[in-house]
Amino acid sequence: MTNDATAAIARTLSGGNGGQTLTGGEAGDRLRGDKGLDGASGQLVVRDADREAGEAAEGAADSVGLLHNGALRFYAAGAAAGSGGVAAWTIGAGDTLSAAWSQTAMHYDVNDLLTGAPALDAVTLGSQTYLFTAGHGVSLSRLDPAGAPELLDNLDHAWGDGLIYPGAVAAFVSGGSLMALAGGGWEGGLTLLRWSATGLSVVARIEDDARTPISDIDAMEDITVGGRRFAVAASADEGAISVWDITSTNLRMTDKRGFDDAETRFDLAGVASVDAAAVDGRAMVFAAAPDALVVYALSGTGRLTRLSSIEGATEARHVSLDGRDLLFCADGGDTLRVYEIASTGRLDLVRETRVGWGAEVSALSVTASGDRALVLAARADADGHDLLSFAFEEGDDTIDGGGGRDSIWGDGGDDLLIGGADVDRIWGGEGADRIQGGTETDWLYGEAGADSVDGGAGRDNIWGGEGSDRLFGGDDMDKLFGGSGADTLDGGGHADTLNGGDGADRVLGGWGDDVMTGDAGDDYMDGGDGYDRIDGGAGSDSILGGAGADTISGGEGDDRIEGGDAPDAIDAGAGDDVAMGGEGADDLTGGAGADRLLGGNGDDTLRGGDDADDLQGEAGDDAIWGEAGDDALLGGDGADLLDGGDGADVMRGWTGDDRLLGGNDDDFLFGDAGDDVLDGGAGDDRLLSGAGADAARGGGGRDLIKGQGGNDRVEGGGGADKVFGQGGDDFVFGGGGKDLLKGNGGNDLLDGGGGKDVLKAGGGRDALIGGGGRDQLVAGGGHDLLIGGRGADVLKGGRGRDDFQFGARDGKDTVKDFALGLDQLEFTGADDMGDLRISTFKGDAMVAYGKTKVILDGIDARDLGEGDFLFD
Repeated sequence: MTNDATAAIARTLSGGNGGQTLTGGEAGDRLRGDKGLDGASGQLVVRDADREAGEAAEGAADSVGLLHNGALRFYAAGAAAGSGGVAAWTIGAGDTLSAAWSQTAMHYDVNDLLTGAPALDAVTLGSQTYLFTAGHGVSLSRLDPAGAPELLDNLDHAWGDGLIYPGAVAAFVSGGSLMALAGGGWEGGLTLLRWSATGLSVVARIEDDARTPISDIDAMEDITVGGRRFAVAASADEGAISVWDITSTNLRMTDKRGFDDAETRFDLAGVASVDAAAVDGRAMVFAAAPDALVVYALSGTGRLTRLSSIEGATEARHVSLDGRDLLFCADGGDTLRVYEIASTGRLDLVRETRVGWGAEVSALSVTASGDRALVLAARADADGHDLLSFAFEEGDDTIDGGGGRDSIWGDGGDDLLIGGADVDRIWGGEGADRIQGGTETDWLYGEAGADSVDGGAGRDNIWGGEGSDRLFGGDDMDKLFGGSGADTLDGGGHADTLNGGDGADRVLGGWGDDVMTGDAGDDYMDGGDGYDRIDGGAGSDSILGGAGADTISGGEGDDRIEGGDAPDAIDAGAGDDVAMGGEGADDLTGGAGADRLLGGNGDDTLRGGDDADDLQGEAGDDAIWGEAGDDALLGGDGADLLDGGDGADVMRGWTGDDRLLGGNDDDFLFGDAGDDVLDGGAGDDRLLSGAGADAARGGGGRDLIKGQGGNDRVEGGGGADKVFGQGGDDFVFGGGGKDLLKGNGGNDLLDGGGGKDVLKAGGGRDALIGGGGRDQLVAGGGHDLLIGGRGADVLKGGRGRDDFQFGARDGKDTVKDFALGLDQLEFTGADDMGDLRISTFKGDAMVAYGKTKVILDGIDARDLGEGDFLFD
């Protein structure tokens, strides 16, 4: 036989067919509803308590045995006085027990079943089922189609054959023959039996000696490993188990564990139950003793290797149910535990149920029936033995833990689970469960299904598990974990920790300083009131910081983020994100991707990060950095700082006194309203200062700079620049390179700086300074001053009265369109006409002063008079 065990607890079970209502008391309860096993049913329900089963043993029996076989459940009870017998039941509607047959007056004929039968086992050969029973001897019966026994043979006890009250029997088929191994009893040892045409016979006998722990045997199981059959025997008196290699003619001990073994010397004292089974293709042995339940691996040579151990048990039975290996264990009281067996031998508790049988379980048997596990238990009391039947089946539970520290399992079905007062632990299991934590710190697990979990008061820990769950933390500082599925998490009051997990989640912080994580999926997150920390994780998330100074990270995906009230810190993360600071002095970072950042009200800081970003400071004195990528920066209201960084950026200051820095590459800067400062930086930039008294500098590269309205200062910087003053009284400076400078309207000052420059005055009273290099200066329509500076310059008068100023070391300059009697020549340092030398050069008048020579194009030297010169 192979059995298996798993565990759960219930203080009060009240269940009918399917659903249950369980209610705890004021003390700590462990309440279990139904457990879905791989989507199937699995509720532990007391189905029948057959008091009449005690009639199978008249008086108080000292040993019992239980067995499942197909539709039959067998029960055997034996007493030292010799009374006892065997009975069988069938399972009817509602899993009630119905008597099939019984043998209680056992000793009227030696050819009948033997009296005092504490051990039994069934085996199938072909289509026929056979039953071995052990009491005063060993008997073999054949079961007819109705399950009634037909005695085939028996071996009455005789001293020396080991068949006086054997404590255990294991039946199997070997070489086409029915065989059984009986052990223990008054003589101890092991006896191997075979059924043949001549009846039952003893094949081999092993006597107990100092090295074999078989003076008394309480339980025995057989298992085949790699084509070899082994039996595992347990002896409570010896505190040991032993492994025996079985052939058709012989027995040989291959290993033992127990009191004389250093590894398990304290584990197996009083061991009275043993089972063996294959788990994920690995043979395992389960030895149950009061102090420990030990799991061993059994090799193909019959050697044991200890895998794990847990708290003690009096009975342990394995069963395979819906692809899961389970171990059912009785603890010596009124608790039944169910464990899932891992391939490593680890036992994971999945069920623990207090079934209220009120006395020690003397025998336990478990079998799988479809998607349910059927359990048969015998309990001993002063009046004899009661037979209890259990089933794991589907149902919707209502469980109220009441006061005290409760552990509640809903398992399969759509359950209502209430922790009540004190610290509770609740597992919903499969199904759409409703879980209520109560007033203290609770651990609540929705597990599989679309669950609704409310932590209530206290610092709760809530896990949604699989499915689309609704989690509510309630009052106090809670931790909520959505798990997989599209979950809704609401932290409620105080500082909560919320993790949406996989799926498109809705995560609500409520009021308090919350820590929120969306994880994978397109999540909606709202921090609510308080200073929240929000991380959207992977997916395209929608995040609202709410009231309070929040720290928000969008994570991967195309996110939409709004900071809300108060100063927020927002990192949009990877993806094409939209982030809005809202009220307060916010800090926004776009990160990777083409982002759109809106500062909102307040003095905000915006950083675009990689790629082409759209950054808008809006109201307030904002600082905006485009960083990498071709960015668009808009300062909005207030005195803003805009820095394009790398990439071909477009920047507009809008209202207020703004500072615009183009950075690298070819940028466009527009100061707009206000007294702005513009610096194009590296690259071929275009600068438009806008209204107000602006300062604009092109920097490196071939720049175009326009002052527009207001008294502006515009500079070309290095490179061949075009610098225009436009309206207002402007200062226009070309800097290094071959520049074109225009004053346009207003009284402007134009300075070409180094390089071969062209300066055009435009309307108004302008001053043009060529600087170093061969410059061209054009006066325009007002009373202009033209200063060529060093180098061979060409100065051209305009429509109005113009003054041409030269130093003593300016070189050879040419003046065109000189109007006699209107325009004037000024030589710095000359006091009168005596300091000048006037002559004719190629038909034109030439005026020399120091090392400076000025040719007046189209002017006859004889026409020059003192009125054409201006002296200090």
